[in-house]
Amino acid sequence: MYLRRELVHRLVCTNSASGVTFSSLKESVAHSYEHSKTSSDVVDSVIFEISDRHEGNAMQPPTYTLKKELWSEYDPCYPRINEALHQSAIERRPKLTSNSPMVKDMPPCHGCFYSVRENLFLIVLC
Repeated sequence: MYLRRELVHRLVCTNSASGVTFSSLKESVAHSYEHSKTSSDVVDSVIFEISDRHEGNAMQPPTYTLKKELWSEYDPCYPRINEALHQSAIERRPKLTSNSPMVKDMPPCHGCFYSVRENLFLIVLC
């Protein structure tokens, strides 16, 4: 689940409109805390599952972009992406075809942190 979220956001929040290279996607996974637990085959299968491949040419490698139907998994509040990249992602986002909230529910947290999350929301709401 976390691997998929990381890769979705890496594909969405790229500086290049043409996409992300395979090596760049693999590198972003290497910075993840679960990198040592994840086999290369699993990473490859997730990349191929969530992205479309665009062939390169003799001067440029192939690139990958997020499949259009998976943009609903993008979270504009994802904390590991800076504001400028979120802004460029919003500008490139495909047109919405249904009424759906832009900000999704947060993923479940570890039980130890549930009360902290709850208290932070109460502080923000007050």
